[in-house]
Amino acid sequence: MSVFSTTLPTLRQSLAKLVDDYLVGTADASTTTTSIKDDFLTPFNDDHFNGWEACGYALTNTPTAIITDFVKSTGVATLASIITGMASGVGYELHDIKQKWSKTQYDSAINQAINYLALITLIDKADVTLAILASTYE
Repeated sequence: MSVFSTTLPTLRQSLAKLVDDYLVGTADASTTTTSIKDDFLTPFNDDHFNGWEACGYALTNTPTAIITDFVKSTGVATLASIITGMASGVGYELHDIKQKWSKTQYDSAINQAINYLALITLIDKADVTLAILASTYE
């Protein structure tokens, strides 16, 4: 019997893809803790990602920040707050929190689904052993 195992970022990205809120990339050179540069983003118009949530999923605790400015010509998204560890080569995902859900909401939905299914599909382990004591007489 095989065991299915996956990570929370993979589940979150799969769910986001199903609701058309899926944009994942890898930061290019010149990325800092307060900006993400990715040439993959240059087809989008200026300010397209303003108000979106950026999530550095390859980082400890998967930090997030809101994008305050996006420049098409450079492919640079400026972040409202620092994402510690954000640098070239770090994976990230973007979510349009105005239209869809945030990272926290995706994670919560996944965890609720897991907890609900655990109640339905997992069988309680019951101890059905019978303890027999030695014969005792008065």
